[in-house]
Amino acid sequence: HSCGLFVLIKEMHLSRRETPFTLCPPEEAVEPLRQFLPHVYCAPELLNFPLTLSPIRPGALVWDDGNLSLTAHRNSHLWFGPSGARDNGAHSFSFVAHAEGRRIVWTGDVPHTFDELGPLLQDPTDLLLSELTHMDPDPYFEFLSQFDIGTVLFHHVYEQHFDDFNDLEPMLARANARLTGRVHIAHDGYRLVL
Repeated sequence: HSCGLFVLIKEMHLSRRETPFTLCPPEEAVEPLRQFLPHVYCAPELLNFPLTLSPIRPGALVWDDGNLSLTAHRNSHLWFGPSGARDNGAHSFSFVAHAEGRRIVWTGDVPHTFDELGPLLQDPTDLLLSELTHMDPDPYFEFLSQFDIGTVLFHHVYEQHFDDFNDLEPMLARANARLTGRVHIAHDGYRLVL
């Protein structure tokens, strides 16, 4: 989901940003983005700051500044269309980050079998950031219970998983009954300290 990307770039320009900005899209999106930026008044040569497009490649290091390293792992969220046919050309990723001695796994949309997430969780994980929309939560909690995860932060939560979307306690109770680490559900303005 990249609807706000061009507004973000434009707002950074309008606020007189000068610090370089590196945008890391999937490899197949680099050239289309480069061609499209001038059409939304975000051509790199017109911006106040250097804009770099750096492609994400599966299994490759996306970022490493000495404080934070981030590695991309291709996931299957965009591999299959609604008809079940293989969707060629569009890629999505999960990420493993290391920062300040912590290991963090982030995944956007998880496939129904959860299998591809397993290899990313084989090593002890301080924080798992995971969506909670595209699967049945209870089997997912059961799957996650086999891994050493200190804290799970669920985001992108589908309201049909709740009797009352304003009452998250039953969902949290079911998750906490299966998972040994702390479980949280993100909301606007949510802050988590590890």
